[in-house]
Amino acid sequence: MSYEAIFEGWDSLNIEDLVIAYRKAKADCFFENTFPTAIKFAEYEQDLLTNLENLLARLKSDAGFESNDDLLGDFRLLPKKLSTDKKPDSTENGHVHFSDPERAVESLFKNYNITPEFRIVGDFPVDSHVISALWINMVGHKFDAKLDKCCYGARLKRIRNDELFSADEDKLFHISSIGSFVPYFQPYQKWRSDGLNAIRDELEKDRDIIAVSLDLKSYYHFIDPTALAGEALLKSLDLKLEKPEIEFTNQLARFLNNWAEGASTFGKSVGGKKANISGGLVIGLTCSRIVSNAVLHKWDRLILENLSPIHYGRYVDDMFLVLRDTGTITNNHDLMLLLQARMGKSCVFQNSRNDNIWEINQGKDIQGDTKISLQSDKQKLFVLQ
Repeated sequence: MSYEAIFEGWDSLNIEDLVIAYRKAKADCFFENTFPTAIKFAEYEQDLLTNLENLLARLKSDAGFESNDDLLGDFRLLPKKLSTDKKPDSTENGHVHFSDPERAVESLFKNYNITPEFRIVGDFPVDSHVISALWINMVGHKFDAKLDKCCYGARLKRIRNDELFSADEDKLFHISSIGSFVPYFQPYQKWRSDGLNAIRDELEKDRDIIAVSLDLKSYYHFIDPTALAGEALLKSLDLKLEKPEIEFTNQLARFLNNWAEGASTFGKSVGGKKANISGGLVIGLTCSRIVSNAVLHKWDRLILENLSPIHYGRYVDDMFLVLRDTGTITNNHDLMLLLQARMGKSCVFQNSRNDNIWEINQGKDIQGDTKISLQSDKQKLFVLQ
């Protein structure tokens, strides 16, 4: 008899549910290179059955996991990038490349003000990874099934359906596969090639088009995890969950929010009280991938319905958009004005403190306190004829 992952309450969980969740979590963490977890899994596996039985007993006795602070793990600081700001007294010298790294660094510090940027990631115990995988197995896959085909990144593995007109939600989550998610390189390559093919097809038909790449600014760091528990988000996804599934999802949302608050406190302890470091959506748990896609589902729909693009594809926080050229767009600001005109001023609007930042608002009931921003000066715009 094949296994079915159905959540009917904490008392209904059994050891098989956790063993399968462990297999998924182990594979997912193996392919995740953000933060190493291999040693923890190796140690956990020394007494695997006992560890999973202990976790099962705690989940049943505590009616969940949100009250267990040990599951929050530790906060780690990883380098993100070096931001550069050209010094006013530096000379313009075009593009210069140094093969000697010491001279390259010397030139960099001479001509630019350097600001190092870091990101806070979660260093979780194995039990937390198992719970994350358990939610995906039992509830999260239903969120993923409701996403549109324009969403390419962080998608779950599904069993192929040979029916010609079958939708993604008709393709069952592949519960027995190794790992939860489709490997990175396949959907990323398809995301790029689909956009380029759309451009090529239109140009071959002698049609004028506009191609643009849009990038959300620090998306993960400004996601409100509690948005996952909102009724409006479920409604926008046309997703109906059973009462126990809603309870599991609500606990996960509160757990992720507790981590975000802890990360913000940790950031202040490292960067000082004046440091305004948002925890956002945790990097380090696979359930975050489902959450990040779900929060942008309404945005995807608004793009498809209001812009009627030739092609639109989103890979997590990167978007590829191909539109017909109306002859009125000559720069990124014109493009943002077009988005605002089509989507509404309440949905797309310019930041009052920075003209290059445009805010996206899908409604507080959908995104909670999530801040979604587009940086117009970082966009790449191609007007093609």
